[in-house]
Amino acid sequence: MRDIGDLSTEVPGIQITKSDQGGNNAGVYIRGIGQFDWLPTFDPGVGIYVDGVYLARTAGGLLDLTDLERVEVLRGPQGTLFGKNTIGGAISVTSTPPAFKTEGNVFVRAGERGRFDAGAVLNVPIIDDTLAARLSVLTKNQDGFGTSLETGRKYGGEGKEVGKLSILWKPGNRISVDVSGDYTRVRQPIAMSVLLNLNTQTFVTIPQNQWAVANGVTPYDERWISPSYYQNYSIWNFDDHEDTWGTRATVKVDLDFAELKSISSYRKSRFLTGLSFDGRTLADGRSNRR
Repeated sequence: MRDIGDLSTEVPGIQITKSDQGGNNAGVYIRGIGQFDWLPTFDPGVGIYVDGVYLARTAGGLLDLTDLERVEVLRGPQGTLFGKNTIGGAISVTSTPPAFKTEGNVFVRAGERGRFDAGAVLNVPIIDDTLAARLSVLTKNQDGFGTSLETGRKYGGEGKEVGKLSILWKPGNRISVDVSGDYTRVRQPIAMSVLLNLNTQTFVTIPQNQWAVANGVTPYDERWISPSYYQNYSIWNFDDHEDTWGTRATVKVDLDFAELKSISSYRKSRFLTGLSFDGRTLADGRSNRR
């Protein structure tokens, strides 16, 4: 699996789709219950957990899966075990922990439209049976499939860099401390949009077109309909910019009769994304098309 969205083809009853408004945002449903809107004020209907840490928003939730030990899909409601925002269920992602041996792997993937993905994992013991580190890195790149006939700009591409460093410390037989930090950087074209039909006789388009004709600019009419699913007239020149990072510390203590486990984490996301909803030029008619 390349990202969490691939679970839709592997697990029955789950649907994960990328937001049609662009960005690395996920709409997750289990048995029809979930949340598609990725606004920061909206809570998800399916909880996503990475190494026990809850991801509180769907923005940036289309995780790139790399160096995994397992993925668990738990049908909801799961409020008793996982808390709020799991009425649809929960997805638990567990990364491969550091081990006290030297190992690693590398992969490269290439394809059409400039597709180039590469990743590497390196695990090294620092102190025998006491301290180990594991590093994983990933890059995913592909040119856009859509083109603006106004600017020649490409839309619908991909550009991501992901990195994670984990350190395992075992000061004794009864205690272990697992600390990790991860960072995801997204710099890619916005999603492709097309205009399939339009109505020029609405309370919005009528005064807009009257103003356009009076001021000698191009009105909003059938000339802006996209000639194909791969072409539009947008002049939107922004990209998806997302930066997500987090840290986690998991401490386990063996008490013989039970195990004491503490998970502490801090996560932060910053994203700037957009979409040319109607796939055309500016509302004031500025365009090379007449």
